[in-house]
Amino acid sequence: MAELVAAFGKSKDGSIKLFPAGEARLARLADTTVESHGKKEHVTEFAITGLDFTPTTVWLDDNGRFFAAPNKWFAWLREGWEDANQTLYDLQLKAENARFARLAQELAQHPAYPVAFEHVRVFDSAQAVMREDQTVVVDGERIAVVGGASTVTVPSNAEHVDGKGKTLMPGLFDMHVHVQAVDGILHMASGVTSVRDMGNDIDEIQRLQDQWDRGTAIGPHLWKSGIIDGRGVTKFRLACMRIRSMRLLRTSIATSISVTFKSSCTVR
Repeated sequence: MAELVAAFGKSKDGSIKLFPAGEARLARLADTTVESHGKKEHVTEFAITGLDFTPTTVWLDDNGRFFAAPNKWFAWLREGWEDANQTLYDLQLKAENARFARLAQELAQHPAYPVAFEHVRVFDSAQAVMREDQTVVVDGERIAVVGGASTVTVPSNAEHVDGKGKTLMPGLFDMHVHVQAVDGILHMASGVTSVRDMGNDIDEIQRLQDQWDRGTAIGPHLWKSGIIDGRGVTKFRLACMRIRSMRLLRTSIATSISVTFKSSCTVR
């Protein structure tokens, strides 16, 4: 990532063409000075857009060298600076929250008037048939009217949405997710308006639920199952590992997965 950030310095328009298509852009988000064991280091957070659904962030020192990619579950930090993870993560989270709040303001709609979806196809679950050329009027959080397009009286102050040739569906419910912040807007764009989270960081998932419910970020209705943690093979063991090579990292992950599945198979 540090090499990619450096490459932007050679770009005339601030972008880099990607293979096979698209482009990446760089933004400077925040900077701070961290301290550990009597040492100080000034670092800057950069965000690269175009590589994923959300900006890919990285922290570099003043010489453009990699310093950290903080996270609550799996973080990369320069050796000897592990204590800086929480400080950098908090700053990174602040920028992330601001981005999702901006998207919520730009994209979310909260009509104060009825909305009429006209000439749509609707599935009649009571009769197990598809109904053609229907009009559905939604007023606030309620479906006010459903019926044939020629028979429904649409309120004079309603917004009209022409759905000819399309099917109007109720929101989908994903029964097994492990949500992250980016998942909220992706779920909604895919028609998934409710989800059940089967295991997550409790503080993190509560933060996301609060944001989605308040509308400060875009996301579905969320039901939390949580993680049952206790003695036995289901107990989660959190550890801080110093990984000195990708080979060692792959070996460590493979060993953890092997032990987990082997233990799970012996449960009676």
